[in-house]
Amino acid sequence: MRVWRKHGGLTLDALAAGAGIARSDLTEIEAHEKPGRLDALIKIAAALGVSLDDLAAWLRAGQAALARFNARATANTKRFRLSPKRNYAVSRASSSASRLSFP
Repeated sequence: MRVWRKHGGLTLDALAAGAGIARSDLTEIEAHEKPGRLDALIKIAAALGVSLDDLAAWLRAGQAALARFNARATANTKRFRLSPKRNYAVSRASSSASRLSFP
């Protein structure tokens, strides 16, 4: 979506205003953080001058890439878990600030 937006010379604010949706919603859709409602996607496609089918294909490709990334990230985190044998103690200081101590 960013490529279509930049090709058209549109900023996020301009596209959001043209589509009649909130900039924050557009940002989350563009970053594949949320899929977006159908009415918002129709408005975005119209404002970009692309078909809804093209926009839907872009969403599917992005969601598949995000799923692959998350699967790799989940597999990699198994190597970096904290040792269950280590004791982590949290103590309260007199100034109500928390301190983490490592025995």
